[in-house]
Amino acid sequence: MFCRSRRRRHSRRYLLWRSERRPSVFSLTGLMVSILVVDDDPDFRDWAAAILRQRGHEVLATSSARFMVEPPHGAQQPPAFDVAIIDMIMPEVDGIEAIRALKTLSPSTRIVAMSGGGDYGDAEGYLRMAERFGAVGRLAKPFAGPDLCEAVERALRAT
Repeated sequence: MFCRSRRRRHSRRYLLWRSERRPSVFSLTGLMVSILVVDDDPDFRDWAAAILRQRGHEVLATSSARFMVEPPHGAQQPPAFDVAIIDMIMPEVDGIEAIRALKTLSPSTRIVAMSGGGDYGDAEGYLRMAERFGAVGRLAKPFAGPDLCEAVERALRAT
């Protein structure tokens, strides 16, 4: 019984429902923002994109940051984003590599780093390192929809 209720409490549908109950943080600015979400976990990536799209933002969700590090031959420069939310631990390109590449391609993009710690369980260590490389915000997984929205709002206010 405990495991079942705990699983339900952290399910995508529950977190989406919970985030709908709180007012939108973006109602303060009234801006539509272009956001890049990079995470190798498809459930989490889709959940985060859905939350941000509900707030009226343009979201590109991808499983890898490879296109930032190694653009395909003959490809144009990737589109610029207002905010990028990047997972720190991914199989192809890690978060630090992605942050460094994004800072080179688009210095005005504000980056929010997120991590669950991976196999080592040291999410805070990864997030501190991300801030040293240019991330303006950080989120330790798991987090709720309102936390995601607040992190994006803080990133938008960062200079």
